[in-house]
Amino acid sequence: MTSALPLRGPVASMWGAIALLIAGLVIGVFNERTFQASRAQVLQAQARVLAATVEPAVVFADAIAARELVGALAADPQVSAAAVYDGRGAPIAMLETPGAQPMPRRGADAVPRQGGRSAAAVAPVTHEGREIGRVYVRSAVQPPLAVVQRHAGVALLLLTAILIVVLAQAAQAEQARAARESRARAAELAELNARLQQQIERRETAEEALRQAQKMETLGQLTGGIAHDFNNLLQTVQGALDIISRNPGDAERVARWSRLGQEAAQRGARVTAQLLAFSRAQKLEIRAVDVRAVIARLRELLPNALGTAVSLHFEVGDGEQTVMADETQLELAVLNLCINARDAMPNGGDVVVSTARISVEGDPELPAGTYLRLSVADTGVGMPQDVRARAFDPFFTTKGVGKGTGLGLAQVYGIARQAGGTARLESATGQGATVTMLLPLAPDAPRAEGEAAVPTPEAVAGARILVVDDDDGVRTFVCEALTAMGYRCIAARDGQSGLEQLAEEPVDLLIVDYAMPGMTGAEFAAAALATRPDLPIIFASGYAESEALDAAMGRPTSLLRKPFDSQTLARRVAEALSAAAVG
Repeated sequence: MTSALPLRGPVASMWGAIALLIAGLVIGVFNERTFQASRAQVLQAQARVLAATVEPAVVFADAIAARELVGALAADPQVSAAAVYDGRGAPIAMLETPGAQPMPRRGADAVPRQGGRSAAAVAPVTHEGREIGRVYVRSAVQPPLAVVQRHAGVALLLLTAILIVVLAQAAQAEQARAARESRARAAELAELNARLQQQIERRETAEEALRQAQKMETLGQLTGGIAHDFNNLLQTVQGALDIISRNPGDAERVARWSRLGQEAAQRGARVTAQLLAFSRAQKLEIRAVDVRAVIARLRELLPNALGTAVSLHFEVGDGEQTVMADETQLELAVLNLCINARDAMPNGGDVVVSTARISVEGDPELPAGTYLRLSVADTGVGMPQDVRARAFDPFFTTKGVGKGTGLGLAQVYGIARQAGGTARLESATGQGATVTMLLPLAPDAPRAEGEAAVPTPEAVAGARILVVDDDDGVRTFVCEALTAMGYRCIAARDGQSGLEQLAEEPVDLLIVDYAMPGMTGAEFAAAALATRPDLPIIFASGYAESEALDAAMGRPTSLLRKPFDSQTLARRVAEALSAAAVG
């Protein structure tokens, strides 16, 4: 089917040209017939006039007078010959111009003729109602030039039509040839693709092992620092809860230690998010990210990861530094660059993380505009030219076997390109290295998370919300928080119980955990949407596969990451209910 589509244009042109050709022929035939009929009418009129004027000469057999009357026609260039015959058919007078065909010698042979290059007309000579003779007039032969001039317009039309037909046929033949060549190339490409697919399949296992090794390498670099941080976080949370339980009536102390415990839990959530990103478990979210906030979080994580031999410095520029990127991936990029910088300084040294706004014009890789320059510089051993040229290639590494996969800088480059920018490297042997990410600034600055306006639940007060979570603590917290906000909460401990509750009571919103025994959150959502396709759903999970969520929802998913506080819960619930009401 698809191979015939390119031929429609030439085929249509050819049929149009054929129609034009037929129309031209019809017009030409019609014009010619009209001309011949007109010429015959003129000759017939001349014959009648001659018959009327020559009547006396025929009556009195006056040949001289007849010749004079017939000879008068010689002045008409359209007449080539003329004759007058008596009643017996004998010629009385004849006119024959040079080059004219011989005249009929008998009156009976003088017959009218129409068409061709010359025509003839016959008229009777009558006297007192009786035919006494016959007049014969023949037109001059038309020269070829006159015929061409008469049919020039039609001829041009016909030539154009013929030219179009020829060109259309040539185009059709060319496209048919191109289609054959295309099919042949497609067959060759299919064969090459099959071979390539086999090679890809053979390499996938090895590449997956390399990717996993790179993840484990980075995790290994972070293990000590993360364990230290988590112990401190758990100590803070445990201490806060212990003091609150010992002094529940001291409102000021409860508020202060609750805040400290929440801050420690939030720091732990960020570390968990960083670990989950290595396993690709979190959904990629491109949104406005404040790079200064990213750097501020890394200030806590990097010192333990880099060790005491490395002196870490931050030079964060002024002004708006918001870019469009995935926040966790951006953190990982800076983390990888800092770890690479540490590895390039076996005897210790300085690492400088800096940011600044710059204007870019005439760059061969980036469109003109304002960009954020995010750089990580070290005072390490540097790179020679051949290593620097391949530094961003996937799986290229100068580290020893088992010490590196070569995916770190490739990942940094991919994150920068994904955000609409690029990554570049400056280095020389013995002079350290500087890796720079150029990221386009976001069009609008985001509101800080602490400043986000929390929609009040009054607009959707009394909404019925079904919470499905297998963890008793999480389920209890969510339901109590929703009840305090003015909502009606219905709880279920697993997917099957949730479906039963959904069938028994009307529900305005679902809050569903993803990882549950028996029936996952994605499977529960698919079953719920089968009966209520317009029902808004919020997935609340600390670990969720975005592909499974998208497949279950059939639309963009709303994911509330654990852990979350009541303020974040209130905002997301109000947003989901308001969007459903507007929709």
